[in-house]
Amino acid sequence: MTAPLRLGISPCPNDTFIFGAWVLGKLPGAPEVEVEFHDVQRLNELAGEEALDVSKISFGAWPSLAGRWLLLECGGALGMGCGPLLLRSPRAAGAGGGKVWLPGRLTTAARLFAWWRGRPDAGREVPSEVDFDRFDRIYRRLVDGEIEWGVAIHECRFTYERDGLERAADLGDAWEKATGAAIPLGGIVLRGDLAERRDLVERTIRRSIAWAKEHRAELMPWMVKLAGIPDEAVVNAHVDTYVNAFSEELGEVGKRAVETFCAIAAPGDDGPKGAE
Repeated sequence: MTAPLRLGISPCPNDTFIFGAWVLGKLPGAPEVEVEFHDVQRLNELAGEEALDVSKISFGAWPSLAGRWLLLECGGALGMGCGPLLLRSPRAAGAGGGKVWLPGRLTTAARLFAWWRGRPDAGREVPSEVDFDRFDRIYRRLVDGEIEWGVAIHECRFTYERDGLERAADLGDAWEKATGAAIPLGGIVLRGDLAERRDLVERTIRRSIAWAKEHRAELMPWMVKLAGIPDEAVVNAHVDTYVNAFSEELGEVGKRAVETFCAIAAPGDDGPKGAE
């Protein structure tokens, strides 16, 4: 008997939308799966430990994983107009130790900020020192006025103005203008020793996406609960932004975007260094 696949995804709506049908047993004949939910930095760490079979990862972490994992053609998050935002809390001038807070050393957001901060057109008022916290805590700390600067991801792009924060830079937009490439946020990887199951896993992910498109209302309560976002309009905006044609087929355009990002912004070291 084949053991269930150990799947790691985030609780964010794009992941739960894409994988919901598979995780919830809505796909007859699909391989059995056991799911773990973590923020993407923790998923990067677990992939580094080879603790999962199939996992969401940041493309910021991909150079350090490529020798041991296979990048799947579907299930990921790439696109235009969907990159991380550098936010400032106007009520927190000088708070947070004069640092920019990033959602994990190997995240795409951290790599992208380091690339942007080194550009001549980056705002000189933005601190160069960085530190790290979980993505949802960064946003709460900005809103609460505990820190002044932070890079926000996911649904934060839909709520920051409402919550009184200022956008200092759209890092994804800067990337798109400089390179002409989509911003590759996160991908789905399969452990290398399971290569024979690649086709089955990719077919299952595409089936799961197709089911979700037909049954979004049925998935909504589960997505809302996992994400902790009571506003269904925000959940829908998140799905509509981050689940797109690249989620179903990475394709040559997507692969070139990943290659460009890994060559320029994710060179394969340990990522941006924080405060010691």
